[in-house]
Amino acid sequence: MYAATPLKIFISKLNARAIALTLIALILSACAEKDPSQNASTLPPASVPAAISLKQDSAANNLSSSKASIAIISDIDDTLKITHVNCFPDAFIRGPFTATAFLGMSELYNGLLTGNVTPAVYYVSGSPSLLTNAVEWFLGRNDFPVGEIYLRDFLGRPDIITHKESTIREIMGQNKKDQFLMFGDDTESDFTIYHDMRAEFPERMIAAYIHLVNNDKQLPADVTGYFTSADLALRETLAGRLSEAKTKEIFEKFLTTDIDEEEILPEFEFCPQAGWLTSIANGEKVASSLQRLAPQVEAKLKAKCDWNKEQMERRQREQNMGRG
Repeated sequence: MYAATPLKIFISKLNARAIALTLIALILSACAEKDPSQNASTLPPASVPAAISLKQDSAANNLSSSKASIAIISDIDDTLKITHVNCFPDAFIRGPFTATAFLGMSELYNGLLTGNVTPAVYYVSGSPSLLTNAVEWFLGRNDFPVGEIYLRDFLGRPDIITHKESTIREIMGQNKKDQFLMFGDDTESDFTIYHDMRAEFPERMIAAYIHLVNNDKQLPADVTGYFTSADLALRETLAGRLSEAKTKEIFEKFLTTDIDEEEILPEFEFCPQAGWLTSIANGEKVASSLQRLAPQVEAKLKAKCDWNKEQMERRQREQNMGRG
């Protein structure tokens, strides 16, 4: 069972020197606020090609119970959790002290694992092991399936690529029966790692997905980018691994969540161009109910991007007035 709160445990494990160094780094660091729609590189939607327990999915599932058993290997920060890895001051606060998840990701993971006889999920992160309790708290609070957690040494050893690749090899050696889906993001090296792992285990690594937080990198052909859980869920439904009912549930969460909620799309994340969801939903194999909802979800995300931009511009005006 995941820990109730990491705060006291986290503080108790930090010594005064570590706190002092961290605070100094925080003061000296700064993140320039920018409009995420102005990223230098954009990819058009068409090219974005131990005991374990699981809370059962109560939604109707129209997939065959004889489907191949699926296991998940997942990053955490900026894949599941809104952390802002590329901005140290923000990540320093969000890492141990917040628990906001990207909308729909827990529903997606639980939906993918529903029906497996022995569901398995492995959380492989570059975060330091000091944050284990914070990670458990985050996963539990957001109803992610319980699984094994692999973090790095507190001092950041080994490097992220070595840590993740060696851990994935270890997992593959322990679990020799399942096929694997991998989920990560483009803030660090996940796309390179997942490309290497798909080449090393071509029969068992059946898909790799990268959350396009920055959308500033060219992904390998065997790694698929996604913007939200909505387009990710739709792709998995078309692949036959996620029910239409679950994807519809995720679509409806976007439509019913208030526009000011960060979980829809944080201010620092790239805003996709028109067609990011409808270009997938217009395929002949997509259910009519999903086709009807897709333009509404796309419009909701556009409204959220506009709202985020307005908030950033308002803060900039206030800062300018303060300087004056």
